[in-house]
Amino acid sequence: MNSRHPLPEGLPPGRSRIWTFLPCLALGPLLLLGTACSRRGGGSTQAQAATAPAVTSIAPDSGFPGDKDIIITGTGFTGAGQVLFGGTQALAFTVESDTRINASLPATLPSGAVSVSVRKGAQVGTSPSPFTVKEMPAPPVLTSFSPQEGIPGTVVTLTGSGFLGITAVTFGGVPASSHKVVDGNTVEATVPEGASTGLISITGITGTVANSSGDFTVVLPGPAMPHVESLAPATGVPGTAVTLTGSAFLGATEVRFGGLAADAFQVNADGTRITTTVPAGAATGAVLVLTPGGTSPATYAAIFTVEAPQLPPSIAAIEPDQGIPGTEVTVTGTGLAGITGITYGGLELPASRYSLDSSTSLRVRIPDDAQVGGSIGVITGTPPMATSPEFVMLPSRRAIAPHTLTVTKAPDLLGQQWLNYPDARRSAIYQDLSLPLSPVFHAYNPGGDNPGLRDGKFVASYSLSLLLPPAFLEVLPRAIQDRIKALGVPPANVQILVSTQNYAYDGVTPDNGVYLFRPHYWTDPDAPNSGIYYKDHALSGGIFEADPKVTLSGHPSGEWFDFSILTHGPSATEAGPIVASGNTEPMAGFDVTETTGLYSVVQDGDRVAVTLHILLNDEDQATLDGITATPPTLGGLFKALLTSGFAKTRGIQLLGDLTRPVIATVTHTPVPGAPDLRVTLTGSALTGAQEVLLNGTPLTPLPGESSDAILRVDLPAGSTGNLQVVTPLGTSDPVPLP
Repeated sequence: MNSRHPLPEGLPPGRSRIWTFLPCLALGPLLLLGTACSRRGGGSTQAQAATAPAVTSIAPDSGFPGDKDIIITGTGFTGAGQVLFGGTQALAFTVESDTRINASLPATLPSGAVSVSVRKGAQVGTSPSPFTVKEMPAPPVLTSFSPQEGIPGTVVTLTGSGFLGITAVTFGGVPASSHKVVDGNTVEATVPEGASTGLISITGITGTVANSSGDFTVVLPGPAMPHVESLAPATGVPGTAVTLTGSAFLGATEVRFGGLAADAFQVNADGTRITTTVPAGAATGAVLVLTPGGTSPATYAAIFTVEAPQLPPSIAAIEPDQGIPGTEVTVTGTGLAGITGITYGGLELPASRYSLDSSTSLRVRIPDDAQVGGSIGVITGTPPMATSPEFVMLPSRRAIAPHTLTVTKAPDLLGQQWLNYPDARRSAIYQDLSLPLSPVFHAYNPGGDNPGLRDGKFVASYSLSLLLPPAFLEVLPRAIQDRIKALGVPPANVQILVSTQNYAYDGVTPDNGVYLFRPHYWTDPDAPNSGIYYKDHALSGGIFEADPKVTLSGHPSGEWFDFSILTHGPSATEAGPIVASGNTEPMAGFDVTETTGLYSVVQDGDRVAVTLHILLNDEDQATLDGITATPPTLGGLFKALLTSGFAKTRGIQLLGDLTRPVIATVTHTPVPGAPDLRVTLTGSALTGAQEVLLNGTPLTPLPGESSDAILRVDLPAGSTGNLQVVTPLGTSDPVPLP
């Protein structure tokens, strides 16, 4: 009860007015009737007439039992003798003015809303709205804190439960500079000046508790503690130069990377920057600075990530290890990351010619104009340069296309000449004869007096005699390729030839003239020029891709059979060259008015000759003579024949097929970021591809992705069917998608 309103001990509050009359009664009846007592009694009447108390508001209007500073606002509070909360006497109260009372809640209160009353004598003023009693929270529990140490001013995060209503935090008994209740489980408190190492305590409504997990260590003031704020760079290999930015670096005695000291370092004038290098053997971890002021706290240290050192590049293998210009080669090895250049044959390639797939694999495209094999070199920032085994260059159809054809003139009576590619000398046996390099169909008159022989056609005119490189093996008709494989003859022992000849006879019949299939020189290249010589050759062969009416000794196109030919010289008394004759095979079915063509294949032991024969009528022979009047390049010859007036005849069509592109392999991978498939085609003669056909539908090749040996195109996901490549010199055979 307010000490300014004491009552006699033991006197009930309701008897206070009787107490005011007791002095008058002690004076006796006279005094009871006197003026003085009458005035005293009159004073009591005036008090009863004073203003009645009225409560208008309470702030706050809710609280926990025992809360202080509950402000009651109203009127008529002067002389108030009692403050009740729901009928329970306030723990204490002070009448600060006639309109304001400061009260403290009793230790126990009924739950829920209660009214506040102010009693003044017999009069009571009650609040218009109830005061709400809050339920007491659970006692606070402090389970952990972070960081575990710090200097004054460090903000420490306290974790636990029951933190709502926390009123105080102390560090070793010293109140925190400030604290903030984040939520019921978290409080942030600032370490105060003067704090010492000890327990952290928190005080709430229900009491005070201390941390149970150990002391908070207060770092005593001294020289400023170094602080590493950032690193540049934050990753690298041992030996990387690193700049540390922070504070209080002056006087630094050591810089550590993951616990390993740097060999040397430099501190700038204001102690905010250190330059150093990552020591050998360092591991990923905190970078710490040691000074007289201490070691930069690991809590604040920046982390440097140590990368594996870049190893010098090495090449284990290349795949494929041979091919034509433009071939894409996969190089595997180690230390390939960070390549700065690729060389082929010692010459650096543009960046568009290679791509890095990983630190162990990259792809290199051999230059399109490469003429010879060479090693692939990988240049990185770590010397020395790695060099692959030599890539073996295979001649390609494209590579030989610019070569010029050579005109060879035979010293015979007619003064004939023919284009000979390459400029290879024939066997000495036939060096004086007007015969091409390849086997021919020989005009022959068995009846004498040349019946049926056309004027001026004592022998056929041979305008082309071409020896093509092995690169053309892949474009031979499939039936011929299969036959060569069945014979088991290596590609190096296969000669590919092209020969043209005109018709020497008006008609070809068994009676008045035939054409003989006679391989001539090729059967016996080691025979002497003259003298006695005799050798019978057992051969096998056949014709392929021929018109059905053309037969060889009655054998149709594609039939393989055995035959023989005799190479012989004169007797000991006769002079003259060695010739081939004997059991050569007659042919039938030619028409002097029609230009046609077919292949012959002849085997002699481990050698095979594949010859494309083109037989020309007079008009087409004249056109061919005009084309070959000025010796063109091999590529120019093919192009001229394919655009000539007889380009659609059977023989020129077969010749044109030798220029068509070839698809050897098809692989595909998903397109990054798209649902499509990227298809890679490898083969030959793919340069200048105009389009790729998918089941006959044109698609555009990817720009910059093609060479003579490789081509790429994007296809819709799920595509199926056959692919073909179209170039100005032909269309490839269809190849199925894998």
